[in-house]
Amino acid sequence: MFLLFVSNILMAILTRILKNRSYKFVMRKLIILSILFLSLKSYANSPFGPTRQPFGKNLFYIDLFGGAVVPSMIYSDKAYDSFNRELFLNKTGGLAARMQFGYMFSIAPQISYAGKGVGFAENEYQLRVNYLNFYLPFEFEYDVFGFDKKVCTKMIFFAGPYAGYVLNGRVLLKGVVVKEFVSADLGQYDFGAETGIGLRIPTFSANSRSSIVFRISYYRGFADTYPNPKESFTVEDRSKFMISDSGTRTNQGIKATFSIEFPLAGKSNTTFVGGGDGKKTFKRFANIK
Repeated sequence: MFLLFVSNILMAILTRILKNRSYKFVMRKLIILSILFLSLKSYANSPFGPTRQPFGKNLFYIDLFGGAVVPSMIYSDKAYDSFNRELFLNKTGGLAARMQFGYMFSIAPQISYAGKGVGFAENEYQLRVNYLNFYLPFEFEYDVFGFDKKVCTKMIFFAGPYAGYVLNGRVLLKGVVVKEFVSADLGQYDFGAETGIGLRIPTFSANSRSSIVFRISYYRGFADTYPNPKESFTVEDRSKFMISDSGTRTNQGIKATFSIEFPLAGKSNTTFVGGGDGKKTFKRFANIK
């Protein structure tokens, strides 16, 4: 409910700026996702895992995110690509697992629901397509401002490849659904790259490691999203649903998300000085919680 609320807030903000699958299918994806995150956790806690951060052992973070997408598509057929676009909003949300490598680098594989598509102003046409997305971003971050390295707001730069599987889709004309699609009716797979920037802001909880994160990014697909074969649609339907007789159609768009990130496990190391003569010689003690 919280992520849905956040998604709706982000969609409302962007709106102001811009004026089934089966039970078995779902269970298979959940099982794969569970194995993925358990494997990542095991790796992070193993002797071969990433280097420990300064001041602590928090290496593995869970990120719950939600947000809005402004989708569009690129047509190789210039007759379609020259049409005026109608910008609209779709939703996205999912789960990421971030592993820290040293102080400035991390990798954060994520799985999400992502709404994509395209809209044309001439006939109030909208194609909305829902994907199951897997994204593998590599992150670089540096301190912007804060009290120390533990509680410092960080600027994030990230980029990486993604792959998606079509769940379903629909066509709307003047706000009315005129066609429902299953994955077989569309290009079933999408792949491409996504890059963006963000801010990671500490919340001063969970040993100063929990954070809220704002991200904005641009994604570009390289897979043809047209139905295959196009001949499965009549000539009339191809014209009605904006399916070109030649060329390709690929995804692109802008995404804005808000997330809550917290450490899955970790121990804090604190040190203090005591003993010695109190003037020139000291002893350092470590307290591991």
